[in-house]
Amino acid sequence: MSSRKHFLLVAVGSAGDVFPMVSIGASLGLRGHQVTVVGPPVNREFAIRNGIDDYVPISSDNQYASSLKDKYLLETRYHGLFLLRYAVAWNTTIYTEIRLRACPELRILSVDRPNVWGDLLAHTQLKIPLLRVSIDLPITGEDRSNVMTLPAGRPQQRLMASWFHAWNENMQQLGVHTGTNQPMRLFRKVRPSVPTIGLWPDSITGGWGKRAGVQSFGFVPPSNIGVDKCGTYIPQPDRKVVVFVAGTEGTTKDWLGKFIKVSIQVCKCLGCDGVVVGGEVEDITDEFPPFFTWEKFRPLSTLLPYSSVIVHHGGIGTAAAALKYGVPQLVIPRVFAQPYNAERLQRMGRFV
Repeated sequence: MSSRKHFLLVAVGSAGDVFPMVSIGASLGLRGHQVTVVGPPVNREFAIRNGIDDYVPISSDNQYASSLKDKYLLETRYHGLFLLRYAVAWNTTIYTEIRLRACPELRILSVDRPNVWGDLLAHTQLKIPLLRVSIDLPITGEDRSNVMTLPAGRPQQRLMASWFHAWNENMQQLGVHTGTNQPMRLFRKVRPSVPTIGLWPDSITGGWGKRAGVQSFGFVPPSNIGVDKCGTYIPQPDRKVVVFVAGTEGTTKDWLGKFIKVSIQVCKCLGCDGVVVGGEVEDITDEFPPFFTWEKFRPLSTLLPYSSVIVHHGGIGTAAAALKYGVPQLVIPRVFAQPYNAERLQRMGRFV
């Protein structure tokens, strides 16, 4: 029997989710395995540049752009509206692509997100081996005990019924009878039996992963393939550099301009160079002084060895890169897991 496998990687989320999965896929490809990545359309070029020939966009460009504008719904009581508008279609694509490639050699690696369940259904119905990949640092029971939420009201119940109905309709069109395998039941009954791998060192969680039965292999950085296309800024040996990371795609709108203006003043007062990485192109309108540069995309491995400080939003991938190169961090958390990541780093004494 051939040892060559076909790995289908599901990467739903921001660059912090997609980049590590693409890196894993590139490594699997170099080992002779067949690799398919299902992810956001905006990351297709990056994936192809890193050796992923079979990349399936999870949605159209327009739908993805719309989902970025609605990302904040995920942090509210109306997250069901986000699921109805986007996640149902995404999971339909995930299930369809898995079923299309179903064979004895197929294996699924999927980012562990609460808005991803198409892989769980495929694992249950098609008996395909599944591994969930945890990108964010885990929120332990002790941390959850301090979180209070309001009970679901009638609007939330209607939203839940709406996206359940939309999911069932999509599956029926594919000739799939979900039966009792509804999304909530998949998470309650199936998800606990699926093994999880943490893409963070267990030391950063205080040993939580080992106690919870989660295998941890440390941070997985993006592949260095295509690093030659890394931007225009060249670090100067006689100039200190401060790196500013704009934030998660879709969350910088109406904020990036203020962030850049403050960053320029910081560099001006310190007498150092500044490099802002990331952010939407349409938000970059002003001309920058000679000591300041904006890069749409730049591997941090090409900047951090020369940097004095990195200022970022609290994304775990950015924090991991700073830890790797021993660069002090100033974290400005904004949404999702970022405040929790910042708190963890503060406990570790990794702040500026």
